[in-house]
Amino acid sequence: MLSLNEIYKYAKKGVAEWQYFLGKLYEYGDIKQGISKDIMESLYWYKLASNRGHSLALNKYGIYSYRHGCHNIAYKYLKKSYLLGSIVGKYNYYFFILNHPEYVNQSYTSKYISKILLEFKKFKKDVNNLNIDDKNLNSKLDTLITSLQLFTPLKI
Repeated sequence: MLSLNEIYKYAKKGVAEWQYFLGKLYEYGDIKQGISKDIMESLYWYKLASNRGHSLALNKYGIYSYRHGCHNIAYKYLKKSYLLGSIVGKYNYYFFILNHPEYVNQSYTSKYISKILLEFKKFKKDVNNLNIDDKNLNSKLDTLITSLQLFTPLKI
């Protein structure tokens, strides 16, 4: 493991992975490294890593923006994260557009909901294939899939 000084050095040189790492350190704090929780510093590093195309940093910045009502920014960052192939970015992007369909110029048609339902089922399969043992995530996915199924027409 690199020292904190080395991490800063690489992050300041623009290495997105270390910028993201510093974002996480500041988001949660790290007693061993002597870093206190500092959300503004965290966002600074996430934004730098996002500008370099780091999909997880894009997702983190998008989620923070969403939680603080900055939906235009959230949409932009979550979509980029999703398009770069982030599984968690895909989940958060679809969750966002389910709650704000106006960002994709679509309404809650059964065809649109069916498409999102299919994507969430694929996402759940990806989670299971990657052996992600997160009962909370699996529970949320099950609830979301069940809820979406209530809005899709039955195929007879």
